[in-house]
Amino acid sequence: MQDKMNVADIRPFVRYVHAFTLSDAVRFVNVCAYDHRLVYVAAGCGQMTIGSQTWPLSPGTLLLWPPGLTYSYLPETRQTLHLYGVNFDYTDRFRHLKRPIAPDPAAVFQADRLIGPVCFTDLGALNQPLVLERMQAAESSLIAMNREWTEQRLYFAEKTHALLRLLLIDLARRLSGAPQPDDRLVQRTDAILAYVRQHCRQPLSNGDIGRAFNFHPAYISRLVRRQTGLSLHQYLIRCRINIALNLLQSPGVRLGVVAAQAGFSDLNYFSRCFRQVVGVSPNHYRSQHTKPGQASSPAAKSGKQVNGSPGSISK
Repeated sequence: MQDKMNVADIRPFVRYVHAFTLSDAVRFVNVCAYDHRLVYVAAGCGQMTIGSQTWPLSPGTLLLWPPGLTYSYLPETRQTLHLYGVNFDYTDRFRHLKRPIAPDPAAVFQADRLIGPVCFTDLGALNQPLVLERMQAAESSLIAMNREWTEQRLYFAEKTHALLRLLLIDLARRLSGAPQPDDRLVQRTDAILAYVRQHCRQPLSNGDIGRAFNFHPAYISRLVRRQTGLSLHQYLIRCRINIALNLLQSPGVRLGVVAAQAGFSDLNYFSRCFRQVVGVSPNHYRSQHTKPGQASSPAAKSGKQVNGSPGSISK
């Protein structure tokens, strides 16, 4: 039975947050979750099927769907999807169920175990799957939630709940028809962000990007901040860190190679940036995301990208 509620009543309970990767070799198909899911695409391209509908995935895509729907991630061939995922309820009614609840294959899913299904009476769009593009402004919130969940400092859960509530309220504003930025500015900014993602492995300064688009770097930085919440330089660092996250899942790639492949010329600066963005050191992240006994491949030793193997809880 669904509980009826209004947007103003949202008091989310976060059950799990983490960053994960999927590739064409490691797919996640035809499963159902028992609680709500929010997923953000940080890097990579592919498709997502929820229920009977399929949507394209690209950097900046944000997805939100209720429990009980069959879904599949389908990365493009030779692509790796870098994602942030949140398992949550819209209320704290089931806060006693704190442990992450893994999705089940659709064939064995038990519909009577659904947790926290709700029906919004004032914003029906939240009652169905949502796929929103150009949501880079949400990335900083997802990164902050992931950092809180990873570090687990005092009151981390309370802060994560609060961050998700702010994000959900922003989404509700967008869905309610609140004024959006000028489409021409959005398209211009999308082109700049795509350029940064494409060239982030190379030496790249604000001036270089300004010259590529014939705009003053300060103007470009304002456009990027308006759409992502980050300065131009911060967005460049995030793109490079996303590359590093993938490389670090291969144990044979030395940190110096990871830094260079991701576009950092200085290992100490890379480590400092990584800790600021992810919340832990590169070595600590590697220890958490490398399977025990995983062998190094020739590609890993040479510094080439190798697809990682994610866990299964938050997908």
